[in-house]
Amino acid sequence: MLWATVSAAMLSCTSKKEQILAKVYDDYLYLSDVNGIFQNNMTPEDSTKLLDLYVDDWVRNKLFENEALKRISNHDQIEKQVKEYRSSLINFAYQNLIVKERLDTILDEESLSKFYEDNKEGFRLDNDVMRCFFVKVPKAKVNKVTFEKIWDKAKPGATEELLQICSKEATLYMLEDTVWNNADEIFLQIPKQSLKGKEYSDITKFRTEDDEYFYYLQIFKYLQKGETAPYSYARKRITDIFLLQRKKEIVEQAKDKILEKESRKHNFSIYTDRLKIKSENK
Repeated sequence: MLWATVSAAMLSCTSKKEQILAKVYDDYLYLSDVNGIFQNNMTPEDSTKLLDLYVDDWVRNKLFENEALKRISNHDQIEKQVKEYRSSLINFAYQNLIVKERLDTILDEESLSKFYEDNKEGFRLDNDVMRCFFVKVPKAKVNKVTFEKIWDKAKPGATEELLQICSKEATLYMLEDTVWNNADEIFLQIPKQSLKGKEYSDITKFRTEDDEYFYYLQIFKYLQKGETAPYSYARKRITDIFLLQRKKEIVEQAKDKILEKESRKHNFSIYTDRLKIKSENK
Protein backbone atom coordinates (compact mmCIF):
# COMPACT_ATOMS: atom_id res chain seq x y z
CA MET A 1 0.00 0.00 0.00
CA LEU A 2 1.13 3.53 -0.73
CA TRP A 3 -0.58 4.68 2.44
CA ALA A 4 0.23 3.15 5.79
CA THR A 5 -2.71 1.87 7.82
CA VAL A 6 -4.55 4.67 9.56
CA SER A 7 -5.80 4.09 13.09
CA ALA A 8 -9.53 4.04 13.67
CA ALA A 9 -9.18 6.92 16.06
CA MET A 10 -8.28 9.11 13.14
CA LEU A 11 -11.76 8.65 11.70
CA SER A 12 -13.31 10.50 14.62
CA CYS A 13 -10.80 13.33 14.58
CA THR A 14 -12.46 16.57 15.68
CA SER A 15 -9.44 18.84 15.57
CA LYS A 16 -10.13 22.29 14.17
CA LYS A 17 -7.02 21.93 12.02
CA GLU A 18 -7.79 19.96 8.86
CA GLN A 19 -6.33 16.44 8.98
CA ILE A 20 -4.20 15.68 5.90
CA LEU A 21 -4.38 12.11 4.62
CA ALA A 22 -2.14 12.34 1.57
CA LYS A 23 -0.25 14.79 -0.62
CA VAL A 24 0.73 14.56 -4.28
CA TYR A 25 2.75 17.55 -5.45
CA ASP A 26 0.48 20.51 -4.59
CA ASP A 27 -2.73 18.50 -4.18
CA TYR A 28 -3.93 17.46 -0.74
CA LEU A 29 -6.48 14.87 0.40
CA TYR A 30 -8.15 15.78 3.69
CA LEU A 31 -10.07 13.69 6.17
CA SER A 32 -13.21 15.72 5.44
CA ASP A 33 -12.97 14.66 1.79
CA VAL A 34 -13.59 11.01 2.67
CA ASN A 35 -16.41 11.27 5.23
CA GLY A 36 -18.99 10.07 2.73
CA ILE A 37 -17.34 6.71 2.09
CA PHE A 38 -18.07 5.23 5.52
CA GLN A 39 -21.24 3.42 6.61
CA ASN A 40 -22.71 3.49 10.10
CA ASN A 41 -22.47 -0.27 10.62
CA MET A 42 -18.77 -0.55 9.70
CA THR A 43 -16.26 -1.75 12.28
CA PRO A 44 -13.11 0.34 12.94
CA GLU A 45 -11.09 -2.35 11.14
CA ASP A 46 -13.33 -2.24 8.06
CA SER A 47 -13.27 1.56 8.06
CA THR A 48 -9.49 1.55 8.18
CA LYS A 49 -9.23 -0.93 5.29
CA LEU A 50 -11.65 1.12 3.22
CA LEU A 51 -9.72 4.30 3.96
CA ASP A 52 -6.45 2.62 2.95
CA LEU A 53 -7.97 1.60 -0.39
CA TYR A 54 -9.48 5.03 -1.00
CA VAL A 55 -6.27 6.92 -0.26
CA ASP A 56 -4.18 4.50 -2.28
CA ASP A 57 -6.51 4.96 -5.25
CA TRP A 58 -6.46 8.76 -4.85
CA VAL A 59 -2.65 8.86 -4.85
CA ARG A 60 -2.37 6.57 -7.86
CA ASN A 61 -4.87 8.66 -9.83
CA LYS A 62 -3.21 11.95 -8.92
CA LEU A 63 0.22 10.65 -9.93
CA PHE A 64 -1.25 9.38 -13.18
CA GLU A 65 -2.86 12.77 -13.80
CA ASN A 66 0.42 14.54 -13.11
CA GLU A 67 2.24 12.30 -15.56
CA ALA A 68 -0.48 12.96 -18.14
CA LEU A 69 -0.01 16.72 -17.75
CA LYS A 70 3.67 16.27 -18.56
CA ARG A 71 2.98 14.22 -21.67
CA ILE A 72 -0.12 15.86 -23.14
CA SER A 73 0.51 19.00 -25.11
CA ASN A 74 -3.01 20.36 -25.73
CA HIS A 75 -3.54 21.73 -22.20
CA ASP A 76 -5.41 24.79 -23.42
CA GLN A 77 -7.96 22.69 -25.29
CA ILE A 78 -8.51 20.48 -22.25
CA GLU A 79 -8.96 23.51 -19.98
CA LYS A 80 -11.45 24.94 -22.45
CA GLN A 81 -13.45 21.69 -22.41
CA VAL A 82 -13.36 21.60 -18.61
CA LYS A 83 -14.72 25.17 -18.42
CA GLU A 84 -17.42 24.37 -20.97
CA TYR A 85 -18.41 21.23 -19.07
CA ARG A 86 -18.52 23.12 -15.77
CA SER A 87 -20.63 25.83 -17.36
CA SER A 88 -23.02 23.20 -18.76
CA LEU A 89 -23.40 21.54 -15.35
CA ILE A 90 -24.15 24.85 -13.63
CA ASN A 91 -26.66 25.85 -16.31
CA PHE A 92 -28.33 22.44 -16.24
CA ALA A 93 -28.66 22.49 -12.44
CA TYR A 94 -30.21 25.97 -12.47
CA GLN A 95 -32.56 25.08 -15.31
CA ASN A 96 -33.80 22.10 -13.31
CA LEU A 97 -34.30 24.35 -10.28
CA ILE A 98 -36.40 26.99 -12.03
CA VAL A 99 -38.37 24.37 -13.98
CA LYS A 100 -39.19 22.58 -10.71
CA GLU A 101 -40.34 25.87 -9.19
CA ARG A 102 -42.43 27.11 -12.12
CA LEU A 103 -43.57 24.19 -14.27
CA ASP A 104 -47.33 23.79 -14.51
CA THR A 105 -47.98 20.13 -15.38
CA ILE A 106 -51.73 20.54 -15.83
CA LEU A 107 -52.47 20.15 -19.52
CA ASP A 108 -55.60 21.02 -21.46
CA GLU A 109 -57.06 17.84 -22.96
CA GLU A 110 -58.51 19.74 -25.90
CA SER A 111 -55.06 21.10 -26.80
CA LEU A 112 -53.52 17.63 -26.59
CA SER A 113 -56.25 16.16 -28.77
CA LYS A 114 -55.94 18.95 -31.35
CA PHE A 115 -52.16 18.47 -31.52
CA TYR A 116 -52.75 14.76 -32.17
CA GLU A 117 -55.27 15.44 -34.95
CA ASP A 118 -52.99 18.03 -36.57
CA ASN A 119 -49.95 15.72 -36.43
CA LYS A 120 -51.53 12.29 -36.63
CA GLU A 121 -49.22 11.10 -39.41
CA GLY A 122 -46.26 11.59 -37.08
CA PHE A 123 -47.57 9.11 -34.52
CA ARG A 124 -46.85 5.70 -35.98
CA LEU A 125 -46.79 2.53 -33.91
CA ASP A 126 -43.39 1.01 -33.14
CA ASN A 127 -45.02 -2.33 -32.31
CA ASP A 128 -48.36 -4.13 -32.59
CA VAL A 129 -50.96 -3.06 -30.01
CA MET A 130 -54.37 -4.34 -29.04
CA ARG A 131 -57.36 -3.69 -26.83
CA CYS A 132 -58.20 -6.96 -25.15
CA PHE A 133 -59.02 -9.11 -22.15
CA PHE A 134 -56.22 -11.44 -21.09
CA VAL A 135 -55.96 -13.80 -18.12
CA LYS A 136 -53.22 -16.18 -17.04
CA VAL A 137 -54.37 -18.22 -14.05
CA PRO A 138 -52.78 -21.24 -12.28
CA LYS A 139 -54.68 -24.49 -12.78
CA ALA A 140 -54.41 -25.24 -9.08
CA LYS A 141 -56.30 -22.03 -8.22
CA VAL A 142 -59.53 -22.40 -10.21
CA ASN A 143 -62.06 -24.92 -11.43
CA LYS A 144 -61.83 -24.85 -15.23
CA VAL A 145 -65.54 -25.30 -15.95
CA THR A 146 -66.62 -22.70 -13.39
CA PHE A 147 -63.99 -20.21 -14.46
CA GLU A 148 -64.80 -20.52 -18.15
CA LYS A 149 -68.47 -19.82 -17.47
CA ILE A 150 -67.42 -16.58 -15.79
CA TRP A 151 -64.96 -15.80 -18.61
CA ASP A 152 -67.60 -16.37 -21.30
CA LYS A 153 -70.03 -13.97 -19.57
CA ALA A 154 -67.49 -11.16 -19.33
CA LYS A 155 -67.74 -8.35 -21.86
CA PRO A 156 -66.68 -4.70 -22.13
CA GLY A 157 -68.23 -2.81 -19.24
CA ALA A 158 -69.22 -6.01 -17.41
CA THR A 159 -66.20 -7.64 -15.82
CA GLU A 160 -67.03 -7.43 -12.10
CA GLU A 161 -67.31 -11.17 -11.42
CA LEU A 162 -64.24 -12.00 -13.51
CA LEU A 163 -62.23 -9.20 -11.94
CA GLN A 164 -63.12 -10.41 -8.47
CA ILE A 165 -61.71 -13.90 -9.04
CA CYS A 166 -58.71 -12.73 -11.09
CA SER A 167 -57.62 -10.26 -8.42
CA LYS A 168 -57.35 -13.18 -5.98
CA GLU A 169 -56.15 -16.07 -8.14
CA ALA A 170 -54.68 -14.93 -11.48
CA THR A 171 -50.94 -14.58 -12.06
CA LEU A 172 -51.61 -11.92 -14.70
CA TYR A 173 -54.80 -10.30 -15.95
CA MET A 174 -55.78 -7.37 -18.18
CA LEU A 175 -59.47 -6.52 -18.15
CA GLU A 176 -59.61 -2.89 -19.27
CA ASP A 177 -61.03 -3.01 -22.77
CA THR A 178 -60.27 0.67 -23.54
CA VAL A 179 -56.54 0.36 -22.83
CA TRP A 180 -54.08 -0.36 -25.66
CA ASN A 181 -51.51 -2.99 -24.71
CA ASN A 182 -48.25 -4.06 -26.35
CA ALA A 183 -49.30 -7.19 -28.24
CA ASP A 184 -45.85 -8.79 -28.18
CA GLU A 185 -45.68 -8.59 -24.39
CA ILE A 186 -48.98 -10.44 -24.06
CA PHE A 187 -48.20 -13.12 -26.63
CA LEU A 188 -44.89 -13.80 -24.86
CA GLN A 189 -46.97 -14.97 -21.88
CA ILE A 190 -48.71 -17.63 -23.94
CA PRO A 191 -47.05 -21.00 -24.82
CA LYS A 192 -45.42 -20.62 -28.24
CA GLN A 193 -46.58 -24.03 -29.44
CA SER A 194 -50.24 -23.07 -29.06
CA LEU A 195 -49.71 -19.98 -31.25
CA LYS A 196 -47.77 -21.78 -33.98
CA GLY A 197 -49.11 -20.96 -37.45
CA LYS A 198 -51.50 -18.29 -36.20
CA GLU A 199 -51.59 -14.71 -37.41
CA TYR A 200 -51.87 -12.62 -34.27
CA SER A 201 -53.94 -9.96 -36.01
CA ASP A 202 -56.56 -12.57 -36.98
CA ILE A 203 -57.16 -13.80 -33.43
CA THR A 204 -60.40 -12.70 -31.76
CA LYS A 205 -60.94 -15.37 -29.10
CA PHE A 206 -58.28 -17.76 -27.89
CA ARG A 207 -57.78 -20.15 -24.99
CA THR A 208 -55.12 -22.73 -24.23
CA GLU A 209 -53.32 -24.39 -21.34
CA ASP A 210 -50.05 -26.00 -20.34
CA ASP A 211 -49.07 -28.07 -17.32
CA GLU A 212 -49.43 -25.15 -14.90
CA TYR A 213 -51.72 -22.46 -16.34
CA PHE A 214 -54.92 -21.67 -18.21
CA TYR A 215 -54.63 -18.83 -20.75
CA TYR A 216 -57.57 -16.77 -22.00
CA LEU A 217 -57.46 -13.99 -24.59
CA GLN A 218 -60.18 -11.96 -26.27
CA ILE A 219 -59.12 -9.22 -28.71
CA PHE A 220 -61.46 -6.32 -29.45
CA LYS A 221 -59.17 -4.28 -31.72
CA TYR A 222 -55.74 -5.01 -33.19
CA LEU A 223 -53.37 -2.51 -34.81
CA GLN A 224 -50.09 -3.44 -36.44
CA LYS A 225 -46.69 -1.78 -36.34
CA GLY A 226 -46.55 1.21 -38.69
CA GLU A 227 -50.24 2.06 -38.41
CA THR A 228 -51.35 5.35 -36.87
CA ALA A 229 -51.19 5.15 -33.09
CA PRO A 230 -54.53 5.70 -31.30
CA TYR A 231 -54.80 8.96 -29.37
CA SER A 232 -54.90 7.25 -25.97
CA TYR A 233 -51.71 5.34 -26.83
CA ALA A 234 -49.93 8.42 -28.22
CA ARG A 235 -51.11 10.72 -25.42
CA LYS A 236 -48.10 10.17 -23.16
CA ARG A 237 -45.73 11.08 -25.96
CA ILE A 238 -47.79 14.19 -26.75
CA THR A 239 -47.77 15.14 -23.06
CA ASP A 240 -43.97 14.83 -23.01
CA ILE A 241 -43.76 17.11 -26.05
CA PHE A 242 -45.97 19.75 -24.41
CA LEU A 243 -44.07 19.64 -21.11
CA LEU A 244 -40.72 19.86 -22.89
CA GLN A 245 -41.94 22.95 -24.73
CA ARG A 246 -43.10 24.48 -21.46
CA LYS A 247 -39.71 23.78 -19.87
CA LYS A 248 -37.96 25.48 -22.78
CA GLU A 249 -40.25 28.49 -22.48
CA ILE A 250 -39.61 28.76 -18.72
CA VAL A 251 -35.83 28.72 -19.26
CA GLU A 252 -35.96 31.25 -22.11
CA GLN A 253 -38.21 33.58 -20.09
CA ALA A 254 -35.80 33.34 -17.16
CA LYS A 255 -32.89 34.20 -19.46
CA ASP A 256 -34.80 37.19 -20.85
CA LYS A 257 -35.55 38.51 -17.35
CA ILE A 258 -31.94 38.12 -16.24
CA LEU A 259 -30.72 39.84 -19.40
CA GLU A 260 -33.10 42.75 -18.81
CA LYS A 261 -32.11 43.07 -15.14
CA GLU A 262 -28.36 42.94 -15.77
CA SER A 263 -28.69 45.32 -18.72
CA ARG A 264 -30.13 48.00 -16.44
CA LYS A 265 -27.14 47.53 -14.15
CA HIS A 266 -24.70 47.65 -17.08
CA ASN A 267 -23.16 44.35 -15.99
CA PHE A 268 -22.31 43.13 -19.47
CA SER A 269 -21.12 44.51 -22.79
CA ILE A 270 -21.27 43.28 -26.38
CA TYR A 271 -18.69 44.48 -28.88
CA THR A 272 -19.68 42.78 -32.12
CA ASP A 273 -20.49 46.19 -33.66
CA ARG A 274 -16.76 46.90 -33.61
CA LEU A 275 -15.92 43.74 -35.53
CA LYS A 276 -15.21 44.22 -39.21
CA ILE A 277 -15.90 41.13 -41.27
CA LYS A 278 -14.48 40.90 -44.76
CA SER A 279 -16.26 38.92 -47.41
CA GLU A 280 -15.04 37.94 -50.85
CA ASN A 281 -17.21 37.22 -53.82
CA LYS A 282 -15.95 34.20 -55.63
